[in-house]
Amino acid sequence: KSPSHYFNWAGYTAMRDTYGPKANFLFFDAGPCGAFHRNADKLMVIVASHGRTLIEDRGIHTYSPHKPEFRTYFQFSYGHSTVVVDRKSQRDDAELPKQALDCPWASNDTLDYNAADYRRGYIKTAYATGETDAGVSHHRSVVFVKPDYWIVTDRMVPTVPNQSLHPRTFEQLWQYIPCRMEKDEETLSVTSATLDEPNLALIPVKHEPEGLELEIAEGRREPYILGWAASGDDDLVRPAPTVIYRKQSAIPAILQTVLWPNDKGETGLPKVEPIAGAPGGSMKVTLPNGRVDLHYSASEPCKFELGGSRFHALAALVR
Repeated sequence: KSPSHYFNWAGYTAMRDTYGPKANFLFFDAGPCGAFHRNADKLMVIVASHGRTLIEDRGIHTYSPHKPEFRTYFQFSYGHSTVVVDRKSQRDDAELPKQALDCPWASNDTLDYNAADYRRGYIKTAYATGETDAGVSHHRSVVFVKPDYWIVTDRMVPTVPNQSLHPRTFEQLWQYIPCRMEKDEETLSVTSATLDEPNLALIPVKHEPEGLELEIAEGRREPYILGWAASGDDDLVRPAPTVIYRKQSAIPAILQTVLWPNDKGETGLPKVEPIAGAPGGSMKVTLPNGRVDLHYSASEPCKFELGGSRFHALAALVR
């Protein structure tokens, strides 16, 4: 039986290669906010590489009224591994499931696939002003190519077709534990860099030669709080890297990233590139061992070609 599972009432998905303590593991939250202790964290992920959690949930941090700026950070979207729009956060309105969720889910010996949407608009917080942006929705798909790596595809689409297409700034956020980071300025890949421990790399797909920006924020207080983790000691905080892939684009827009776990002592990374002449969302992953995977992911079922085969589907992987 597969160790991966989709809990369709909660909207939680666990993608893992084994049940062991050294598993590669990704948690995907596609469920509603809930009624209490809720965060604006729809479609966020938590990731462990070979048993070591490296992308974490920051937690609520504190209920104290004495640090409202940190309460806002940990509660709203800038404190989670999801996407923000023009520095605006998702809503955190109370929301309970009335029936099992129908998010697409597939799992076999080769891959796991899950996808979901956030459609409730983006609101001003301490990070941004202005009116609620209800014109853009977020579709995220996650593919676990077993047992090696994950592909996260974020499609920012109009909530109402052909409306509100003006440019926006999209930021894909990745909340790392406190650790040293290394980056490659050419590929814009980043990785945790802890000696004698498992690490996790992010490799973005550069669908256009220009336009994608990389930033690593750690312990920032100005112009807004970013790059902090709860310390677990009362209401103290400590710096922790937040990786940001930033793109200014009209919608529809796409941000696509490979999550590559390396065990201790391993340093190899795959080569990740878009497929020339193919629709946006098509990518080629060349693994360090020479294996080539082709992947396409859409926000709605559609017809497409990949690796010489034709599909009518949400997504496909060709090896």
